[in-house]
Amino acid sequence: MSDDAAPELPNPEGAPAVPKAPPRSLKRLAIRGSVWTFAGYGISQVIRLGGNLILTRLLFPEAFGVMALVNVFLTGLAMFSDLGLSPSIVQSPRGEDADFLRTAWTIQVMRGAVLWLGALAISLPAASFYDEPALARFLPIAGFTLFIAGLESTNFLLLQRHLNVMIQTALDIGVQLVSLLVSIMGTLVWRGAIEQRNLERVLRVLFEGQVLADEAVGTSYLWGGIWALIIGTLVGRALRMFVTFSLPGPRMGLSLRKEHVHELIHFGKWIFLASILTFFVNSSDRPVLAKFMDPAQLGVYSIGMNFPNVVQGVLYGIAGRVLFPVYAELARERPEHLRSRMIRVRFSLACVTLPILWVMVVLGPQLIDFLYDDRYREAGVFMQVLAGGTIVIVLMNPIEAIFLSVGNSRGHCVMLISRSVLFVVSMAVGGYFYGAYGIVWGVAIGPALNYPFLVLLTRKYGAWTPLFDAACVSVSAVVIILGLWIKISIM
Repeated sequence: MSDDAAPELPNPEGAPAVPKAPPRSLKRLAIRGSVWTFAGYGISQVIRLGGNLILTRLLFPEAFGVMALVNVFLTGLAMFSDLGLSPSIVQSPRGEDADFLRTAWTIQVMRGAVLWLGALAISLPAASFYDEPALARFLPIAGFTLFIAGLESTNFLLLQRHLNVMIQTALDIGVQLVSLLVSIMGTLVWRGAIEQRNLERVLRVLFEGQVLADEAVGTSYLWGGIWALIIGTLVGRALRMFVTFSLPGPRMGLSLRKEHVHELIHFGKWIFLASILTFFVNSSDRPVLAKFMDPAQLGVYSIGMNFPNVVQGVLYGIAGRVLFPVYAELARERPEHLRSRMIRVRFSLACVTLPILWVMVVLGPQLIDFLYDDRYREAGVFMQVLAGGTIVIVLMNPIEAIFLSVGNSRGHCVMLISRSVLFVVSMAVGGYFYGAYGIVWGVAIGPALNYPFLVLLTRKYGAWTPLFDAACVSVSAVVIILGLWIKISIM
């Protein structure tokens, strides 16, 4: 076995199969993990983009708007109840203990059941608040994915602990592909059923007037498409759950060891609050915009937001799957190397992601016109604004991973408090003066406002490099201004 190979996972009885090989080459593991993460997210985004290109031609923009709201509510339920089980297993010295994993799984199952009941409870109030009756139909069924997620084996988290990103990536891509294929096939089957049964003709006969008839036909297509998206998600989540039980590790079973529960809750109490705050930072824009936009406009916004989210997804994926376990092991075994490693990571990520964001800012509308039809043209402007805001996130993200890595869940929470407050304030100010577009600008500017607070909170770890950050922002500004000037000149 090479010096950088991941240690063997525990056997089904919980005892290590092979002793861990010390020392592991964290540099090689980190590079390998980053490569797999980049590759995985690259493939994932190609699949997502291809799926969007197909689905946008099969569905109405309203379908994406309704699903955006459904996903926000489900995300909110999940994050408002996050007990930090994943980082606890990755960070804890007892993270490979069989009883510890079973206790975490038991808590996870109980949480999943509660979340599904929560989805049932909020369906009617949500439908009433947004004046969108469809939410009452879709939320309870879509919410069942939360229960299925709670059944996933905690052995999956051992992959993250051991930096075995390859299997994680393969599983995520496989599940995404299956979910997409089921959604597309479901949509096609529904449209075929409508045409075969001459439903469109029947609806036009039943409804007097062209406008009412078109509305009835459109609603039929819309609902069928949304159900197809939900079923695809359910199938993908169920597949993921079954696969996790085939991974090496202890056999899952109900267990609530007092000492393990205490450790999980003690570490996770700050994660709980941090997850609530993360929801406000990452997802509060869509429920707020839903009060200013109709479902079609919200769907267009979701399409434009997807492109900057590709970069953010890569950043957060590397932070969670690579940086977190690497920083955690460095903090435990080689703390003197922690600062230099963070500086190298920031430089590498900036060199890869910033040019992508520059292209989005300069050519956002052209990219949307090339990929989508006229219904989604406004998504190009949204892409430009949000990509500009993501530039600062590129500089901040590698630093944020340090808190949980050193076991400082409280510092992580404090950082998110400042970020969420400034994020909400920027959206509120933008919405007050400029409505929906002001909110979008607030979404872009909000994270940048938290930059000084992040620097203040992380100064003791020595990861902040002011000259590098200033150079990145300056070069970004010059490139964007020059690119926009050239584009305007040739138009």
